[in-house]
Amino acid sequence: MYKPVDRKRGTDTMKTTTDINRRLRAELLDWFTRQCRDLHSDYYLYYTPTTAEHDGGFTFCKDQPANPDVVRGWDVPCCKGSTVEQNFNMFRPVIDKLPILERG
Repeated sequence: MYKPVDRKRGTDTMKTTTDINRRLRAELLDWFTRQCRDLHSDYYLYYTPTTAEHDGGFTFCKDQPANPDVVRGWDVPCCKGSTVEQNFNMFRPVIDKLPILERG
């Protein structure tokens, strides 16, 4: 489920608030593109928690990923009628509570 981040889209580490903000904005820009192509689908926040074996991550998907380690981060979908920035402001406090920061 967790996909590597393209260097052009944001950061490939999530150790600081700035890293998470960049990643969230990049994921929401990706969501916006997919949402515009599929207006009737709902996209939810899913995350993989950080463990001793791997770092955590998050993304927005319309279907539950097949990976059993992936958890839905919030039961509220991205707001279709809102901008990327408005969704950023809605999801930012939720992201803060997820156990996704990289170790070390």
